[in-house]
Amino acid sequence: MSFISRMMMLILVMVCCFSIKVEASHDITSVSGLGPDELEYIVSGSGLSGLGQTFYEMENTYGVNAVFAISVAQLESGNGESVMARYDNNLFGLMGMSFSSREKCIVYFGDLIRNYYFDNGMTTTYSINPVYCPDNYEWASYIESLMSHNYYKVGK
Repeated sequence: MSFISRMMMLILVMVCCFSIKVEASHDITSVSGLGPDELEYIVSGSGLSGLGQTFYEMENTYGVNAVFAISVAQLESGNGESVMARYDNNLFGLMGMSFSSREKCIVYFGDLIRNYYFDNGMTTTYSINPVYCPDNYEWASYIESLMSHNYYKVGK
């Protein structure tokens, strides 16, 4: 087998074995473009109802896409209905943490994503996944799916 053939085979193996669907990953540093009423519409009828304004303010303060934050809260708290959400006001699956209110949890999440993840170059769901949720390599695809659904829900 020639050198070029071996290189082509190696490239093919690398593409097959290490391909990740990064092209679908949202840049979560970009604002959602949604207002507080649209964000509230996304969470209405769930355990996250009444938090649209807080997600909006978090996005404007920390530059973290509000639809991303809502999607993480939906996944990690079972739409605000999990035990951690109900008893600890913990909407984001932040282990061992309790908050005095759901609003303070959202503010904490915005600060965490901005100062820990963004400041370390992690600005997409797929780049955050290995650190935020290392035990579930499909976490980013779940978040991406929820984000797409949430944007679709408000006609975006």
